[in-house]
Amino acid sequence: GVVVGGVGSVAAKAAAMARARKEALKGEEDSEEGPIGYILQLSKDSLTIGVGKSDSFTATAWKVEKDGSYSQEHSASISIVAPGIPELNLSDTSGTGSLIVTVSLTDSTDTKSADLTVNASAGGSEFSAQVSVTIEESIMVGFE
Repeated sequence: GVVVGGVGSVAAKAAAMARARKEALKGEEDSEEGPIGYILQLSKDSLTIGVGKSDSFTATAWKVEKDGSYSQEHSASISIVAPGIPELNLSDTSGTGSLIVTVSLTDSTDTKSADLTVNASAGGSEFSAQVSVTIEESIMVGFE
């Protein structure tokens, strides 16, 4: 699953996943080993940038165990796909486990918004989430 926010939102999602699994088994013994699922956590899913004003977010992958406990999945692969806006600059576009991405503009642009796609894969599961970027107009000051 995907969550936006702090670690509290990860804990709530992990507990819900464990509860849903327990209900699905209807009292049967859970004999499967390993994690029951994965969570892609975004620290936030909307950014506001402008010329000289950057913003950043963190994407982190977590694995969830059947008792509802969770831990960071350090082997998860995370990648960011940006739209083809030449002025849009990302500090990083791929990593494992966790990725901090700072988004900035290299120059003013007529584009007002953009969506970044965050892709993560772990243990055969794939997740995708959107981060919306609002681009503030740069104020041009002219002197005669």
